[in-house]
Amino acid sequence: MSSSVMDNQATSAGGAMGLPKCAHVVLAFGVMSATGTASQDQPLEEFAEQQVAFCNTSSMDAQLRDEAPQSTSAAVSELRRLTGLTWDQLARVFSVSRRTLHFWASGKQINAANKEHLKRTLIALRQADRGDAQLNREMLLNESADVLPLDLLIARKYDELLQLVGHGPGRRKIPHHPLSREAQEARRPLPPAQLVDLLQDSIHKDIGRGRAARTVKNLRRKRD
Repeated sequence: MSSSVMDNQATSAGGAMGLPKCAHVVLAFGVMSATGTASQDQPLEEFAEQQVAFCNTSSMDAQLRDEAPQSTSAAVSELRRLTGLTWDQLARVFSVSRRTLHFWASGKQINAANKEHLKRTLIALRQADRGDAQLNREMLLNESADVLPLDLLIARKYDELLQLVGHGPGRRKIPHHPLSREAQEARRPLPPAQLVDLLQDSIHKDIGRGRAARTVKNLRRKRD
């Protein structure tokens, strides 16, 4: 059985069962293991690793194509909110100065390579999002298997980062319940005419006994 036929069968099976993207790689790997159709020059494990790496890259490329247009300043702002990292730490991710990062945040021009890096970094971190900036910061700055996740971002190894830290739960979406008609009426501002009338109302003052004011005199010090 040729690899293309196996790939087509695995893809159709994966789609029928509702499996996630690239599940056909796992199915194809299982078929090849059972039938012994792997190449003698390439072990099954190596073949599977290559296919998974290609699959992850293709998946991120697909997300980049589907990504809604976003300005550089908005992307940098989201990255700061998402990671909780300082300006200096974020500057390390892009191997630029903090001043350059401030320029990007203010809408200044960014080169194509760093723009691509910014987009892919956001996609990877959205998938690894722990739901809180502080938790994301700890995830990036704490070593796992003797590897610092932040260093993987600096090296632009997005797939290795996700393999190391795994996917997170993401941000909890707070359900939005529309206000009732009574609540909307209670929050409605008063008409301008009524506000003017309120300004013209006299203010009642209680007349009571007050303390006498003391006169303060400015005394000049005599020079000796």
